[in-house]
Amino acid sequence: MKYYTLKYKPSLKDGWGGYARYWKIEIAEKYRDDKGLLEHEKFHVRCWWYCLAATWLVALVMYFVGTHGWWFPVMVMGPWMHGILYRNKYFRKLVEVRAYKIQINKGSYSNVDFAVRALSSKYKLGISESHAKKLLGLS
Repeated sequence: MKYYTLKYKPSLKDGWGGYARYWKIEIAEKYRDDKGLLEHEKFHVRCWWYCLAATWLVALVMYFVGTHGWWFPVMVMGPWMHGILYRNKYFRKLVEVRAYKIQINKGSYSNVDFAVRALSSKYKLGISESHAKKLLGLS
């Protein structure tokens, strides 16, 4: 079962190669054959689905426990929970490091410096390139 939609665009904003939001993936046309990038973005979509399911599960438990209507606002938050969590630097670091590890593993790259540079500069994580290498298991 396909859990995402995929669209190729001539280019993406700010020089990104790929972008995932909710269940939708957009990839710049020049990276059409980059299997690693697609797997990176698919990981983000899976994270979104997991956050949605977990939030709805919490809402369901709240419903049966009888939390006087608080279950409904929690359920409504479901589609946005991943985005809310992603604003947290530690959550963002966790998912991006894992996504880049998947990308490196699934892609056929002769050089993975792009991942190190991206982690140290594009995600507002406040980490150095040497720390990014360590997180990726490259040092």
